[in-house]
Amino acid sequence: MNTFKETLKKRSVNEVTTLNTIYEDEARPNPESAVKYTWKSAESCMRWSRRPSLPTVPGTLRELADQFQSGLLERYQSCVEDTSGNNSIVFVSKTLILKALEMEVTEMHVDATFRVVPSTPKSYQLLIMHAMEVITEIRQKVVGKKIWVSIDDTTDAEGRFIASVIIGTLLSDRAGEIFLLNLENLQKTNHSTICSVFENSLYLLWPDGIRRNDVLLFLSDAAPYMTRAGDTL
Repeated sequence: MNTFKETLKKRSVNEVTTLNTIYEDEARPNPESAVKYTWKSAESCMRWSRRPSLPTVPGTLRELADQFQSGLLERYQSCVEDTSGNNSIVFVSKTLILKALEMEVTEMHVDATFRVVPSTPKSYQLLIMHAMEVITEIRQKVVGKKIWVSIDDTTDAEGRFIASVIIGTLLSDRAGEIFLLNLENLQKTNHSTICSVFENSLYLLWPDGIRRNDVLLFLSDAAPYMTRAGDTL
């Protein structure tokens, strides 16, 4: 197992391959070592090994833009400067853009926050744009199939109530596919808000009308408001 660990460390330092890919590559020919030294255990050590080889965290967005332009960060690259000299960094994946164009995506969602932004380099707002090719793919994969729906709620680091909606296809001969369908920020958690999340999520899946006969199973924890929501639905 020591050889397995050392190989993971060396590859983490010497390659730009994602750490999980490195682990999977080494785990396949070393299944016994992988059972004893799982990805969950290896990840922090691999990140620590790679850390010295990573670019220095820039102090300003302009310095970050310079790193983009010098080719240090090839995966995402774009910097916009306004007339006042302020900089905005655009993180964009060309692969995803091409995929969105290929799938003729016409729906986009925008989310913005001033609260969760990087402290270094100093930033003021995070704006996220979601092209809805993912939901298009999910819709295609559930066509003609029965599904189950699971809703779980939790509190994030900012104290917000977040509900996650997961769905899966029900097949008679094998396990179906599972998808994260929706995440919603709730003002409070009770049976009414859970029912609203359920309806909103299934309208994402079926914008022309919820196909209630195709939903065969609703899964949740045993909290009283979840039970009441299940009875209502």
